[in-house]
Parts: sequence; structure tokens; C-alpha cells
Amino acid sequence: MSLTCIAELRGHSEWVWCVAWNYTGTELASCSSDKTIRLWSRNPTQPDAWRCTQVLEDAHKRTVRSVNWSPCGKLIAAASFDGTVSIWRRDESGRFESVSTLEGHENEVKSAVWSGSGRYLASCGRDKSVWIWEAVDEEDYDCVAMLTDNTQDVKRLAWHPQEDVLISAGYDNAIRLFNCDEGTDDWECRRTISGHSSTVWAAKFNNAGNLIASCSDDRSVIVWEQCNGEWVIQSEITGCHSRAIYDVDWSKDGDLLATADASNAVHVYKRNLSSSDFELSIRVSDSHYQDVNCVSWNPADNSLLASSSDDNLIKLWSYCDY
Repeated sequence: MSLTCIAELRGHSEWVWCVAWNYTGTELASCSSDKTIRLWSRNPTQPDAWRCTQVLEDAHKRTVRSVNWSPCGKLIAAASFDGTVSIWRRDESGRFESVSTLEGHENEVKSAVWSGSGRYLASCGRDKSVWIWEAVDEEDYDCVAMLTDNTQDVKRLAWHPQEDVLISAGYDNAIRLFNCDEGTDDWECRRTISGHSSTVWAAKFNNAGNLIASCSDDRSVIVWEQCNGEWVIQSEITGCHSRAIYDVDWSKDGDLLATADASNAVHVYKRNLSSSDFELSIRVSDSHYQDVNCVSWNPADNSLLASSSDDNLIKLWSYCDY
């Protein structure tokens, strides 16, 4: 087993909080405490090299905490500690420009993510709320719900890949599932999933939508499956991390999980096909010089992983399981 760093992407001058691939895996977006978003793609003259193709700036006054692509790849949403969400649209020349700013959160916005249908954008923040925005067009968004079920800071959001079902993770140690009642058009919290003993930093569906992976300040990763309408623990990863786990992500085929943690390490876990448990495949102890904030598997390539860190760097990794 190996996890080899194949590229270091430099350009951000402060902590890099988030990296996100577009849906085809051809472009990577990153965001930072330096208030900018950077876009990266392969150098056409050097296929093994990556280059920054655009810097998106002047839309935010404070840290940009998360970045997310729309399913069509023409839009980018960025959540900022200045309390706003910026929307960027690709023009005919292929460049992105800021076209809208969503306001409403009382303070820091931690996450903003598009639904798989592209119809909705969800945002969350330190004010303990989750907002659901419906896209009128590429520039206009109506807030159709403000959900206040979380009792503390909401850290991350993720959508089901095929359905308009949203999950949140936060300081109240829980994962919550939200969806819209087709009869009333009201958004409600349908389930609260408990199992972690401390802050849940991230929770994400696999591509099939039948499993959720969550990671926590309690240094564990839990994989949940749905059973008789309830989400129950399928497997649990403990004893592998010495400090908080800030992010977890599924590979395209669902057989790998990657994690980012506060001990500067990146871990990859592989599913045991006979037991469905996830077992440690490889650990890179000094993957970065400081906390690793985010990991993201390329949606088109099971072997390509991106990570970002407080050391201002983005790294691309090649995973080999033999």
C-alpha cells in the first residue's frame, strides 16, 4: 500500500480550509484565510503538473471557510466568516465572476453546498442555523427555509447524491437529516443521529447514498447504514487517530475512506469486503506541517486524493493498494 505526494500546490498565503473537485474531476477549487478562492487544473503542456488558472478575490472581507461546485460545473459557492455566501459563475471565456452575495446568517458561515439536482443551495454557520436557498436562476436565490434544530455551531453540510436530503454536523455532537415535505413544501429535521461523544466535524453520504461516514473530535470515524428507517452504526474506526479528525471523504467506488486530522496526518481506510468493516490501509504521519483541514477524493479517479492544511499548502496524492 502506498500514498505518494505527486504535487504541492502553492499560492495561498494563509491556512487552506477546503479543497473541492468539480463533478468531472478536471478542476480543483481551494479556499483560505487569505480571503481568496483558487482554481487549479492540469497544465496542458505538462500533464503531470498542476497550475493555478484563476484567483477569485474581493468578494469576502474575512476567511473563506468552504467552497463547493454546482453539479453543472458553471457555478461555485463560497462560505465566509464575514457572514455571507458568494456565488461565482463561469463566463463564455471560461473565467469566473462574482454574480451574487447571499446574506442572512448572523455571523460566520461555515459551509455552503449545492444539492445533486442543482435546485437547492444549503448554508450553515456559527449562529446554529441551516438555510435552504432555492435557485431562481444563476444569480437569484430565495431562502425557502431557515432551520434551527441544531443547538450549537453547525460545522458542515452534505447532500444525498440522488435525493434532496441534507445532513448537518456540528458542535452538539449530532448528525441531523433534513428534507422537504412534498405536501406542504416545509423543510424539517427528520432524524437526529447520535453516537459521537464530541463535536462532529463532518458527515458525508457515499455515492450510492446508502451509507454515511462521520468524523469527530472524539477521534473516531463512524459508518452508518439505514435499517428499518433508522440510521445505525455499521462499523466504527477507533484507536487510529491521536487527535481530532476534521474531515472524512468517500472514494468514488465507496471502498475507501480518507481522513484529515489535527496531528498533521492523512489516513486511508479500505473496506473489508467480507465483514464490511473499514481497516487502516495507510497512514502518512507528516503529510503536512500543520493541521490537515480537508481531504477530497477525485470523483473520476479512485487513486487521486487532495488535501489542504494550516501550512498554506494543497497536496495531491496518488494511492496504490498493492
